[in-house]
Amino acid sequence: MTDRLNRGVIGQRLRAAREASGLRQEDVAKAAGVSIAFVSDVERGNRGIAADRREVFARAVGLPIADLTELDPATLAVVEARLVAAGRCARAVRVVREMAGGAA
Repeated sequence: MTDRLNRGVIGQRLRAAREASGLRQEDVAKAAGVSIAFVSDVERGNRGIAADRREVFARAVGLPIADLTELDPATLAVVEARLVAAGRCARAVRVVREMAGGAA
């Protein structure tokens, strides 16, 4: 669950940092040792980055690892609200609350 939530956010942050730095997907791919298609898939949220490779991607776009990977409380609140509104299971809501540091 956590990785699926993080995948889209990490991809959006990667793209924003790449574009702000004036980098191309090709530049990030080369720095991270992956294909351009991989970078594109990550940015679109279709693919995740293995935990042990996230720092490489963060460095490639000039971000501290925490800025790439940590979900902020506002984002988590939106996710929680959407889960509740969709009638998702209590376990999913608990996971989001735990990610936000709230009571389970």
